[in-house]
Amino acid sequence: MSGELSGRTFLITGANTGIGLATARALAMRGGRVSRLPVGAERPGSG
Repeated sequence: MSGELSGRTFLITGANTGIGLATARALAMRGGRVSRLPVGAERPGSG
């Protein structure tokens, strides 16, 4: 079933550990393009 998510992009928050990491890996294994955003990251323009 590899490639079933090909061409789709996912933004995962909290992907450093736990369920976020597992989700990011699962999406990538199925062909999705995964971008990770760590929890607690500064928001653009917040400073």
